[in-house]
Amino acid sequence: PSPWLPPLPDLITVADLSSDDSDAARSVDRLPLGMHDLPAAQRRSRYEFDLAGGGHLMLVGGPGSGRTSSLRTLAAGIGRLPVTDAHLYALDCGSGGLASLEALPHCGAVVPRGDPGRGERLLARIEAELSRRQEVLARAGYGSLAEQRAGAQPGERLPWLVLLLDSWEGFVQTYDGIDHGRPVEQLTRLLRE
Repeated sequence: PSPWLPPLPDLITVADLSSDDSDAARSVDRLPLGMHDLPAAQRRSRYEFDLAGGGHLMLVGGPGSGRTSSLRTLAAGIGRLPVTDAHLYALDCGSGGLASLEALPHCGAVVPRGDPGRGERLLARIEAELSRRQEVLARAGYGSLAEQRAGAQPGERLPWLVLLLDSWEGFVQTYDGIDHGRPVEQLTRLLRE
């Protein structure tokens, strides 16, 4: 027998990724993003982005490598959640591939590259929301959003706040000349906090 699994299919849909959901509660905090090939273990598993695990996800690749498609897949996973569980925003500094996300009820804004004033307002709003959430968590004695969501009643859970940025290089090129790069610093600060 061959020591290798057959090649991955050329196309994997979100429905394909969601078909093996054995734990419905897990799907609220873990969004399917792709297939993870584990040749040493002779198996494949669903690759998921873990909202509760915190951190960031950076997709690196050249033009046409699937960065925008991956962001759209992530947004599709968010679109399957109840609206009260996630709020989605996007800075589309690439070729406009995220514009269709505005149709999702979870989406507050998709800001195109040509509207830096609106992008600045979005970053300021997210920064203010982050400060507000830090106060809410500290006042209630929670150490993280995941902890608050696990301990609060369903109607009191804070939603996940997801910001998608398509094309880091487009973002820097667009915003670096505004107020001595203040929006770039602002986004970097958001990433740290």
